[in-house]
Amino acid sequence: MKAKDIFQYCLACIIVIGEIAMITFLLILWMKGASTTDQAIVNLIYGIAMAYHSGFMLVLGYFFASNKGSSEKTEMIHNSTPLVKPNEQT
Repeated sequence: MKAKDIFQYCLACIIVIGEIAMITFLLILWMKGASTTDQAIVNLIYGIAMAYHSGFMLVLGYFFASNKGSSEKTEMIHNSTPLVKPNEQT
């Protein structure tokens, strides 16, 4: 595994864990019933959670859509050996 892959997986884990933590925190605040003085803090945390959510969706889109498979395919083609040399004709 290359350093780039390790960094991508670590970043993806941080984003997913952050998303889960933010949702849990917002649920706790919602169950507790935030007062009007806490409403500004709740709104701030909600904005941060939405930013994490967009990052979470990007992570899901990359790892479960075609980008990850496409980059692996490109790497596999780059490392493969051709069956026929470019100068030879069949």
